[in-house]
Amino acid sequence: MVNTSKAFDGYYRNTEATKTKLVSDVLRKGDKYFRTGDLVKYKWDSLCKFIMFEDRIGDTFRWKGENVSTLVIIWVVNFADVTGSS
Repeated sequence: MVNTSKAFDGYYRNTEATKTKLVSDVLRKGDKYFRTGDLVKYKWDSLCKFIMFEDRIGDTFRWKGENVSTLVIIWVVNFADVTGSS
């Protein structure tokens, strides 16, 4: 949930992009959430609840600690010259 003391101010001069990041009325009327594009997983043990990063949602994935665009992979697969490689 968006904390008003540390709220997302929005993208500079781009109100449309800002609107895509804020979601309203998710769990109850009047709430606001910041859509980060991160997929998280909840885990519980006997005492605590943990939130763990799972993956990115969208057209990127993480490989060796870096975000990689799936469009780059498509370009490499479709246009790379692989003749002669075994």
